[in-house]
Amino acid sequence: MDDSEGFNEWSIVRLADGRLLGIIRTGHYTPLVASWSIDEGKTWTKPVTPAGLGPGCDPFVIRLSDGRLAVAYGQLPQPQGPREAYWKDYSVGADERRCLLAINADGSGRNWVSYTVADYAPTSAYATIFEVETGTIVYQADLNLWRVELPPR
Repeated sequence: MDDSEGFNEWSIVRLADGRLLGIIRTGHYTPLVASWSIDEGKTWTKPVTPAGLGPGCDPFVIRLSDGRLAVAYGQLPQPQGPREAYWKDYSVGADERRCLLAINADGSGRNWVSYTVADYAPTSAYATIFEVETGTIVYQADLNLWRVELPPR
């Protein structure tokens, strides 16, 4: 059983080569997916799950000044066992989420490395990120702010 919500919570960025990249939420426990457009968003490639991106909510993607891509997203704890058992006891408003930041080194959006910014805590983990200088991101989720120094390119 999948809790798929369908494609929602898109974040779109223009890549260095002019294409558009969309990072898209698909559900609570299903991985984020990516889709690319070469015609200003009129059509999109079939969505794929890029390596290194896990399940998440509200992706927020940016292109960094050094050509890398960064995406912030939140993640709920993954339930153990069959999904049917979990959904029977699911309480709306469950608020334990982790804040993640994923980096794509080549600027294509295909392969990511994810880092934990803040572990599970009562938060929505709906994040906004902004590059304040090369290699430094301010990451905001709810009332929290973190300054994140990225590994060198």
